[in-house]
Amino acid sequence: MRMRYALIRKINPRLPQYNKSLGVKCFIYGGQQVSCCILRSWAANKTLKPLPSVAGTLTRGLTHFVRILAHMLAPLSLKLCSSMNNQAQVDLFKSRCRSSFDAVAQEYALKECIVCGGTYINPFKVRFKNPDIFIGFEGIHWGFGLLTTFGATKLSEPFTIEQAICYLDGLEKLRERDAHRTSGYQKILALDIDFITQNLSFFLEGGFKSVTSELNKTEVVLRKFYGRT
Repeated sequence: MRMRYALIRKINPRLPQYNKSLGVKCFIYGGQQVSCCILRSWAANKTLKPLPSVAGTLTRGLTHFVRILAHMLAPLSLKLCSSMNNQAQVDLFKSRCRSSFDAVAQEYALKECIVCGGTYINPFKVRFKNPDIFIGFEGIHWGFGLLTTFGATKLSEPFTIEQAICYLDGLEKLRERDAHRTSGYQKILALDIDFITQNLSFFLEGGFKSVTSELNKTEVVLRKFYGRT
C-alpha cells in the first residue's frame, strides 16, 4: 500500500507525505493534523491504468498545431515589432534631412512635399520642391544608405547626384564620396548637401535642364563604374 501511495504521490506531488509513525497520511489543515484515511483506503484498492493510446495521438496533434500556429504568428509579431522600431528610425532620418537642408530650402523657397508612389512607398523619403526643381533624399537599406535625386518638377524621371558628380567633377570625386558609404547616411547626406551648395547654379537654378542628354549618357559610365550590367 505504501508503495502504491508513493506512486500516486509521484504522479501528484501535492499529496501529503506518508506518516510512518501513524501508518496513515497526514497533513496540516487549519492548524490541525488531519488523517487521510479515505485516501489510504482508496490507494489500497485502486488499480492505476495506463492512458489510452488515443491520448498520445491527441497530444502529438495538439503539439503539432501549436507549432504551426507559432510559425504563422512569428512573422506577424516580428513585422509589428520591426515596424514600431522602424518608425522611430524614419522620424530620425526625416528630421536630419530637414535640419541639414533647411538653409538651402529656405533660400530657394523649396517646400517639403508629399511623396507619392505605387503600392509600396519607401518611408525613408523626403522631397523638397518649388515650381521649377526638386531635391529628394531617400534612405536605402532601411535608412542606412542614401540616394539623393534631383530634377525638374514636371519631369517624371529624376537624376541622381552620382550622375551630377560624374558630369561635373568626374569619377575621382565619386570615389571620394563612395569611400564613406559604410559610414551610414549621415556622412553621405552632409557630402551631398555640400556638393549641392557648391553647384547651386547647376542644381537650384536649373542649369541641369540644358544638359539632360549629357546626364543621361553618364548612366552608362556609372554602370561600368559600379560593375552593373
